[in-house]
Amino acid sequence: MALKKFTAVSPDPLLENASRAGAYGEAQKARLVHVNNVISFLQSAGTENHADNAAALAAGLEVGDFYHTAGELKVVI
Repeated sequence: MALKKFTAVSPDPLLENASRAGAYGEAQKARLVHVNNVISFLQSAGTENHADNAAALAAGLEVGDFYHTAGELKVVI
């Protein structure tokens, strides 16, 4: 399942109502930006295909880097 970015609507009726009620306000807008940045990162992570952790390390990936094996996202340990 592909991740889709959230699209901000200006003015966002949910944020406007929450802001009027004293809830969320500007922090909610920051969360939206953060979520989209995380989605962008995940979409670009793990573009290298390796058979296993050892192969990923041998290819120069470092601990914590992402790779995939036949589409299954993995982290180098």
